[in-house]
Amino acid sequence: MEDIDADNTKTNSFLDLKAGDILISIPNNGFKFKSALMEEHFNENYMESEKFPKSEFKGKILEIEKYDFSKTDSYKVKIEGTLTVHGVSKKRTLEVTIYREGAALIGTTKFIISLADHNIQRPQILWEKLSENIEVTANFEYQLYQKK
Repeated sequence: MEDIDADNTKTNSFLDLKAGDILISIPNNGFKFKSALMEEHFNENYMESEKFPKSEFKGKILEIEKYDFSKTDSYKVKIEGTLTVHGVSKKRTLEVTIYREGAALIGTTKFIISLADHNIQRPQILWEKLSENIEVTANFEYQLYQKK
């Protein structure tokens, strides 16, 4: 097995601290790999980015009333929601660390996505190289929304 890494800085996320609602929208063609060929295989054969242009997570922070995000404390929260990848939606509970850094809130998480859960086929040419499970690390910085 070879580690295959990609970054996506085109992702958008919105967090409502009063209701605890979170939405994350990920353009599948926004992932950048170390080689153009990897990126092409990912978009055309793996994620089928033309057919499934985005992935998303919609969820809610459980027991939001327990947390005071105005403090500099770090909180491990559970977020229950639906993860949609490759057109297939699955209920997920994610553990996310949220902390304040200056005026921003930072959210970080790491979780596993099973290819089988989202009907993603490993292309035959890559059969030996791709794992059945993909480790996802996500880092988000939230700024306070100011009405104009």
